[in-house]
This record gives sequence, C-alpha cells and structure tokens, in this order.
Amino acid sequence: MKRGVPSVVDLEISAPSFADHAELPSVTRALLGLLKEVQEGHFEQLSDAALDVPAYYLGYDVIDARGRWIAARSGAIIEDSNERTRLVDVDVRVGSRELDNGNPAADYERNGLGAGATFPLDLAPLALRQRLWEVTDAQYAAALDAYAQVSSEVQLAGATRSPPADFGPPRSRANHAWRTPQDMSEAWARWRPRVEALSMVLEGDPNVRSATVTIQLLESVHHMVDTDGGRAVHSKARVRLSMEVSAKADDGMMVERFVSFDGHTLADLPNEEMVRQAALALRSEVVALRVAPLAEPFSGPAILDGRAAAVFFHEVFGHRLEGHRQRSRAEGQTFAQKLGERVLPVFLSVVDDPTAVSLNGVPLAGHYEVDDEGTSSAPVVLVEDGILRDFLRSRAPIMRGDESNGHGRRAPGYQVVARQGNLVVSASATVPEAILREALIKLARRQGKPYGLWFREIVGGYTTTERSGAQAFEVLPVLVLRVYVDGRPDELVRGVDIVGTPLSALETILAAGDQMGVFNGVCGAESGWIPVSASSPAILLERLEIERSDRAIGRAPLLPPPAREVGVFESSRQGPL
Repeated sequence: MKRGVPSVVDLEISAPSFADHAELPSVTRALLGLLKEVQEGHFEQLSDAALDVPAYYLGYDVIDARGRWIAARSGAIIEDSNERTRLVDVDVRVGSRELDNGNPAADYERNGLGAGATFPLDLAPLALRQRLWEVTDAQYAAALDAYAQVSSEVQLAGATRSPPADFGPPRSRANHAWRTPQDMSEAWARWRPRVEALSMVLEGDPNVRSATVTIQLLESVHHMVDTDGGRAVHSKARVRLSMEVSAKADDGMMVERFVSFDGHTLADLPNEEMVRQAALALRSEVVALRVAPLAEPFSGPAILDGRAAAVFFHEVFGHRLEGHRQRSRAEGQTFAQKLGERVLPVFLSVVDDPTAVSLNGVPLAGHYEVDDEGTSSAPVVLVEDGILRDFLRSRAPIMRGDESNGHGRRAPGYQVVARQGNLVVSASATVPEAILREALIKLARRQGKPYGLWFREIVGGYTTTERSGAQAFEVLPVLVLRVYVDGRPDELVRGVDIVGTPLSALETILAAGDQMGVFNGVCGAESGWIPVSASSPAILLERLEIERSDRAIGRAPLLPPPAREVGVFESSRQGPL
C-alpha cells in the first residue's frame, strides 16, 4: 500500500459474492426474468436498422424501496410512517457510443436517461409489461430529441467528433449483492420511547425554540438488466438517527445544531447513554450559540476539525474530481489537465472507496457494492502524496480508452454521472491538536491578527464548478471559535460562512492533525441526492476567508415558552390518540 493511503487495517472492507445465487427470492428471480424478456423484445424493435436513428443500448433498473420513519418533538411522536414504493429507470441510448443522447450538450432533464417512473408493486405481468412499454416509448422519444440537439450542435461547431466517446464498454459487471431485508418490528417498538425521551432531553432548556429527533431506515433493492449483458440484483440499507435543535437569538437570528448517527443496521447505532450525552451537548451548544456575538468578516489562519475538514474536502476538492466535470465544456475543469501534477501538500493523499463499510469503527454512508450502472464498486486513489493520479469515472469516459471505476451513481429519475462515495483524506505526517493550536496562534500573531479561527463543525456547503460562474465555494460552519493570541478564552461566534476559490484555499494547507473525523450525509448534484461520506484529519490553513452569513435576522421571540417542568409536562400526557 502506498504511503499516505489508508490501509485495509483502517478500512473495513466488505467482500460480497456476485454469483447468481439460487437463494434469491422467487419473486426477485421472476421479476428479473420478465425484465430481460421485455427488454429483449423492445430492443429488437428499437435497434432496427430501418429506423432513422436506432437505439444501440437499452437498460432497465427497477428499484424496490422501503422507508420507515419515527419522529418526535416535545416528547410526543409527530410522525410514524411505513412506506413502500417501486420505481423504474429506463435508459435508452441512440446514435453510437462515440456520440449519443448522453452527451454533455444534451438537456440533462429530458434526454432518455433515467425516468423515475412509478411501477406496479405486484408481480402482475400485464401491468408490468404495460408500464415498461409506456416508459420505454417515452424515453426513446426523448432520446431522439436529445440526439438531434447534440448532432446539430456538433455540426454548427464545424468540428469532427473527437474523443472521448459518450458511453464506454462495461467493466466488472456485478450479478448479485443481496441482503435479506431487516425485520424491524421489535426494534421499532424499542426505539419509539427512546425517540420520545431524546426529544425531551433536547427541549430541556427554555431557550430552545424547537427540537426534533428522527430515526429512519431506508432499504432498496435494484433489479438491473441491460443490452450489454448486464444482469444484477443488489440491495442497499441505511439507518440514521438524527437530532436537530434550534434557538432564537435576541436579535432574531435562528441558530441551529444538528447531529446524526449513521449505519447499515440498527446495531450500528450507539447505545442509549452515548446518544443522550450527544443530545445534552447539542442542547448546550445551541443555547451558547444563541448568545454568541456575530462574526465579523475575516481573512486569516484557521483550523478545520476533522469532520469540518471532511466537508471542506468533499465540497471544495471532491466535486472537482468527478469525471463528468472533466468532459463538459460548460465546466471550469479545475483539475482536468493536472494529472501527474501536485494539487495538494505532499503529506496528503486521497482515496474514494465505496467498498469500505466503516472507517475506524464508524459506519460510512457512502458504502455500496454495485454502482447504478451495474459495475462493481472499487477504491480509487485520487491523490498520492499530493500528486493527482485519477478521477472518479462512470461509463462516460474522460479520455479514450477509459473504463468505469465503479462510481456511476444516481437517485431514481436522473442520468448516471460520476459521483463521490466514501472520500478519505489521509496524512503521512501529523501533529497533535495542541501543536495545531500553538501553530494557529503563531500564524495569527505573525499576520497581525488578534485571533485565528477554529471551525469545530460544518453542516454542509456548495460549490460552483461551471465556467459561466466564479470558481468559488461556500461552506456553512455552525460551531466556530475565535482563538485569541493574547491568551483570552476562546470565544464562540455565530453567523459565519466560509468563502473562497479552491486553488487558493488548498494551497494554504500547512499541517494535519492526528485524529480522523467522519462526516456522513447526503449530497445533491446533477444525478440527484445520494448518500456519501467524507473523512479527514484536522487541517491547519495559513489563510481562510469568512463572511457574515445571509441567515435572516428577524424579530426576537415575542411569547414566552410553555412550562418545561417534567412533572407538569408528564401530567398533561394522555397517551397516543
């Protein structure tokens, strides 16, 4: 293993079997058989050479999804839902692999790729065939329109088609990654009172405006067939316990804190006492934020804690290594021509590994065994000792000869593009937190600043990658400390946004801490909202810019909160209606 890249000791790797096992449920095998039969019939007609523009590829993905949610507020259940849906994605490609309706010049929203159409829940052959016929016909029509648009743009440009192609050959096709759905009946019965109790813990301070605790389980089974020989069944499961709490400052600004615990089964969640302590900490933080002073615009040295640094790398760096951004002329292509060049400090390496189930015992939300093109997932070394080595790729090549590296992802209804899974930043040289703090103070003093900034928590952000706009990012921190050079106690501030441009920000990284932080969440981009994780040590930056947040400042609270004495509250409870 190369220096700086996490080893298999750190990343717990799953080892699924992709054999076409007979233990697949009979309903699943029957659905796959029907899909393949219908697909072959439709493709025979759509690929007829007599058509003006025949199809050269047809793919079906039927997604059977189940979701269970329990949410509580003020000690009472506000949502208890159990849903099941079935959707179908139909991908029709016309033209050729060199130039087709998936070209970046086509309209992403209507190009014959994706669909997200509702699909019968019952295994009723006529209903299934009818729906596949409707959706396939509509997708073929959309593919024709998109291909006409793309062909016209190529002709107007007056250039011959040059690499890369629009759709590459299949690689490492997966057949089976099946897990039996979890029986949750007893577990939900146990968690219902826990969720109620946690919501009361969060609201145990009269300054808390609102608090919600939610536990959810999302399971999906994909049934995939395509005309490139693909036939796959793979299942995914995600459990999340989340707590969010808000308060209102005297100037009317809403301040919020959020924490989540993610896993693949309920057994991955922490025990009751750990969750309760997290709720108490969350409540204390939001109450402290309520009275914290507003931040001032600032440019100077900063530390990003591990989780905060993970979000920073996901937004500022990871998105710019997604393959489709290297193909489109509308994109800024920040790193498109930098393979083999240094893009990060020499002590940093980056790998994206969706095969990893957990990192140092923490479950990773971006884990999957099969991507949404039926390709087996694989780890990709993106940066090695600061040098850019690779990009994340779907079946849309970046350069001629490219193959997918298992990162084609989408939410139902969207076109597959290359997306992040489990982004892991590692450091070959690290220092303890106390040393980072000393370095922060020295940098601030050297720059003539009264303080440096310590970002403890970041909830998300967004970045602009298109060349029509500024190549900038905005990251949204919620716990920010001023670390004063004169020895005063650290001071919490509110209303902070981190802003900047990627190259200038990345070039100021000076050191890394010795503890890894893991962020689990969902990320929205061209192919919809998908689960991801990012991991990183804390990092010290020579200079980072912040501005005041645009979060609205309105009226201060007008009414006093209701009584929160436990006895009064409990005596008013009459049980579920």
